[in-house]
Amino acid sequence: MSIQQLKKWILKFFSIDDTPHHIAGGAAVGFFLGITPGEGILATIVTTSILRFNRTAGIAGVLATNMWMTVVTLPLAAAVGGALFGVDSKSLINQFDQSYQLGWQHILSKVLLMDVALPLLTGFVIVAGIISLAFYFILLTLLIRHKIKVN
Repeated sequence: MSIQQLKKWILKFFSIDDTPHHIAGGAAVGFFLGITPGEGILATIVTTSILRFNRTAGIAGVLATNMWMTVVTLPLAAAVGGALFGVDSKSLINQFDQSYQLGWQHILSKVLLMDVALPLLTGFVIVAGIISLAFYFILLTLLIRHKIKVN
């Protein structure tokens, strides 16, 4: 994607015909579901529709953060989840990496679900919530300023 295409995409995003709250809310939902493992475009469309946020902004948010942001936030999610559950974050990441070698028969085991998945998912939800909330307020401010300049 060239710089010119990126500028055009950003301009289109700020030109969405909706309220700043609905656009920022849709994007924040997209960011949240993009960071949280396992969620994607379909979950974003359903969630933004239920919450009556802008679906286009939600899809843009989930596409901007989908898989790469999950990898980037894994250490932070492990630290938060590990702190809440009293588990070392490095140990949690190592157990998560080792779970791939166990195969599908162990996917629903108590050890994997309670000792690894629950702390990690809790960490991801908290981290994704904080990042999404921050981006909501940043986008809301930018959208309000842009709407004022246009008018």
